[in-house]
Amino acid sequence: MTDTTARDLIQRLAKELDLYRQLLRDDCTSTHPLADEARAYLAQPEPEGPTDEEMIDLFWKHSSTIGDGGCGPGVGLAVEDAPALICDALARWGRPAVEPVPVSERLPVPEDCYRGCCWLWTSVDGLGRWEVQHRDWASASESDYTHWLPYCALSLPSTTTETP
Repeated sequence: MTDTTARDLIQRLAKELDLYRQLLRDDCTSTHPLADEARAYLAQPEPEGPTDEEMIDLFWKHSSTIGDGGCGPGVGLAVEDAPALICDALARWGRPAVEPVPVSERLPVPEDCYRGCCWLWTSVDGLGRWEVQHRDWASASESDYTHWLPYCALSLPSTTTETP
């Protein structure tokens, strides 16, 4: 399933959830919280991948492995084809992850949030965890929050309590 197909599916599911909620409550303005969450996820920008220049640099860094190596005919690959090759590989096998942002570097702005909330990292009492909190809590003077992620980011369960 392509990203476009998955996004379209999520949008249609959100619309259906809202419709059923509106029918059950007899309120045409009512929205389902899960549909709101799905729309917030879809509204977030995609993580940025490498530039063409970075991919060409990577190509040249590893170009010594492309060739015959004394074992037979070499593999031909034009430099101009490297970005397309790497993009295809990234599209199939990899996706850049959203990195946690230290609150000392930058505080979350409304575009990072859904209804003012984002993920905040705390390790109070030695228990490291992500919490969905209002973005203002990240800048509070007595805040224990050290990092934040956009609301749409899904944190994975961790077996350690280290700061991200």
